Amino acid sequence: MSGTRSVRFAAVALAVALATTACGSSKDKVSSAAASVASAASRLQSAQSAAASQLQSAGSQLQSEQSQAASELSSMAAAAHSEAASRGSDCDAAQMEIKAGLSVSGFVKDVKILGGCTTASVSTSLTKDADGIQSAIGICEIAATQGYSHGVGAISVESADGKELATGIKGASCIGEP
Repeated sequence: MSGTRSVRFAAVALAVALATTACGSSKDKVSSAAASVASAASRLQSAQSAAASQLQSAGSQLQSEQSQAASELSSMAAAAHSEAASRGSDCDAAQMEIKAGLSVSGFVKDVKILGGCTTASVSTSLTKDADGIQSAIGICEIAATQGYSHGVGAISVESADGKELATGIKGASCIGEP
């Protein structure tokens, strides 16, 4: 509103200035100049209104796009959370089934699921010798039958001192690590 008043004031001031400088001119010329100034002020006011309307429209569109993006992000976050929760329960199930399958072995100390359910790590009391490696391959095969059905993609069987004795990946037989 203050911008509109300023335009009108400027138009009136210009008309007065033109009238003052045109004292020697005819009255018609002064009236014509004042009408031109008033017309220019009116066009300027129309342009300001159009620009304000466009700015308001752009602001509304931006707010709508931001709201839509926030909604999409919220949906994606909910889906990711749901997937993580289901993977977590599947990982827990994999760990429980691997432990249950290996419970008959007196060598198994612990089973951990690592890397977001990608790898099962089996700690044992085995030593890194030929007998230990053969036992580790058997443990790996049992863990594989239980874990692969729950999305685990790899099995690692470790000796008492933390060295890898056998490994397996989904779709292949377990192998011993010399």
